[in-house]
Amino acid sequence: MQDQKDILRRFYSDEVPDETRETVTYFFDYCYGICPIFHPASFVYRIVEGKVEKLLLDAMRAFVARIIMRKTGKRFDHDEIIKRIYQSLLLQLNDPSLDYVCAVVIAATMNGGEGDFIMFNSLSCMAVSLVTRLGWSTLDIDIKELPRTWEEWCTLEIKRRVFWLTYTNDCYQSFLGNRPITIGSLSPFVSAPKAEYTWEDMTVPQSSGWPCQTNISESNSDIVRNASVAHAFQDGCAIVSIMAKMGIFFWHFKVSLSSVSTMNDNALNIRYRQNWSMKPIEIPQPLSNMLECAEFKALHERLARWRDGLVRAEDLKRHWSPSFLFSEFGSHKHRLHIMRVRYFCLYGHFVTAFIILHLSNRPSFFSTPACAAAAFKEPSLSTVASAEDKALRDLLAYAFPGAIHEGFLATDTLKESWDLCVDTVYEYVDFLNKNADIPLERYDHVIPISLFVCITVLIRSIRMCKQKIDDLAGGADQERQQLVRARKEIIKDIRALRYMWSLLTDLGAVWQVRGMTDLLRIMQVEEMSNTAELLSDLEL
Repeated sequence: MQDQKDILRRFYSDEVPDETRETVTYFFDYCYGICPIFHPASFVYRIVEGKVEKLLLDAMRAFVARIIMRKTGKRFDHDEIIKRIYQSLLLQLNDPSLDYVCAVVIAATMNGGEGDFIMFNSLSCMAVSLVTRLGWSTLDIDIKELPRTWEEWCTLEIKRRVFWLTYTNDCYQSFLGNRPITIGSLSPFVSAPKAEYTWEDMTVPQSSGWPCQTNISESNSDIVRNASVAHAFQDGCAIVSIMAKMGIFFWHFKVSLSSVSTMNDNALNIRYRQNWSMKPIEIPQPLSNMLECAEFKALHERLARWRDGLVRAEDLKRHWSPSFLFSEFGSHKHRLHIMRVRYFCLYGHFVTAFIILHLSNRPSFFSTPACAAAAFKEPSLSTVASAEDKALRDLLAYAFPGAIHEGFLATDTLKESWDLCVDTVYEYVDFLNKNADIPLERYDHVIPISLFVCITVLIRSIRMCKQKIDDLAGGADQERQQLVRARKEIIKDIRALRYMWSLLTDLGAVWQVRGMTDLLRIMQVEEMSNTAELLSDLEL
């Protein structure tokens, strides 16, 4: 490989078309933290040599198109780029190259970020099929001999990273779609992305210590000092793995209390399936709280441990460097910049998963009254939905399975879990305030979902406080303290709701994407109009 200074000189020369240079620069600036699959120095070398396939460049440009238009004022046909990508994906499917697979997983990630869950699901499944077919899901047990050159090892590491990004998308989609992960194993036979900081450094032609390893016992201070973006990538793989286990748990838990669980394989009338009955989850009877279920408690504890071990984004604030020169990509200061954005976004993954988990701790989680009665001793609240909830439920059903989206509207969450949800919302508000200097265009696709989940909690909290105030009005003197406390709670809820709602609408304006626009439109017309009535009724 040539000298890196010469490669960067050529990158900024007429050898590289302006559109290609713009695409690469914006992708590495805004999207590398989400898709850290390339070795930057090697990738730029391939760019100046004209060896990167057009399909991959199109996928990268589609990913950053809205950012480019927002930052430069340029206008181009984003839909035409998408159409060209999909046509090329079909034409080249029989002979997939490394660039082709990278293009598929980047396109899948882009659709997830834009809220197009149908294409996200389709392309994620396509990526899973490719990495499985090519043997990348068993890279570290099928490998015949160790790489002997840097180029061989670099290619192997890129394949590992592509696999883990595919695995991340698959786990996230399984969580949203209430299905098992497509890859078929929660313990894939692929090593974690290697945490070698020189991997990202644009001035270093190859990692200094290859084949490098990952030290999973590193403290957070060591991670910050070394500033390897791969650590944030690994933490992202961990949280979506927990989310995938949550999806499997939700499904098996409901089935174990339904009539299906009592059906033996002989009743299915399928030959050779005799005595293959699914092993049910052990559920203590009668169950008064999901936290009494060992699997539920284990998920709760694992999520909490993951959160407690996360590098705090606000701790990296003093390293914040919003200005960016491509030649400085991968410097220590820039790596810390990428890490802060990723750890900021990863906390939103936790908020989403933790609240959804605890919103399932309710009698109405089960599909029939009989199931609810079998599972819980006493329902805590009625689950009568207001008229305006129906429109919101229809939209939620598009993005979330029933077991999850019903939890956003149900009012019978058990108190212990409900209190945890409310506490998590306020911890998130504090977290967002501490990191308010991060620009909105740096947020990933999970942040708006996490905001939406928190907003549903706040809306229900406001309704509950309003009901409490109505019940206590005109009561005895001893109830006045409860009334004052309820009024303080509702003021706090309203302030948090206004803050998160403003942030969510601003995100919609920045992205201008179909999924977010639909979500905002329905919430603004229906759910938020109801909240506005609450505000006026309270005369605050």
